[in-house]
Amino acid sequence: MTLSRIATVAVVHFVLTLICVIVGFGEIWGERTALQEVAMGVGEVLVRPGAWLWTRWASHNLPDILEWALVIANSFLWASVIVWGWRARADRVS
Repeated sequence: MTLSRIATVAVVHFVLTLICVIVGFGEIWGERTALQEVAMGVGEVLVRPGAWLWTRWASHNLPDILEWALVIANSFLWASVIVWGWRARADRVS
């Protein structure tokens, strides 16, 4: 049950991260919109802490599949912490 919750939250995190990155960091013709600013800010938070591990050197010298693996692992890290927090809160309330 817990693993399926973690997987579900990880998928939601991954999709939300991709949407925010695409909208926030996408092609800009003219001035940035408020939506792009918000998406960029949320996207910058959601890619952490995984983005701290991916350096400029890694971008130039390692295959893209490793970057995607890091993004997916980052989503599972977020999901694990969120589900753990939900369980800890539920245990405390009951």
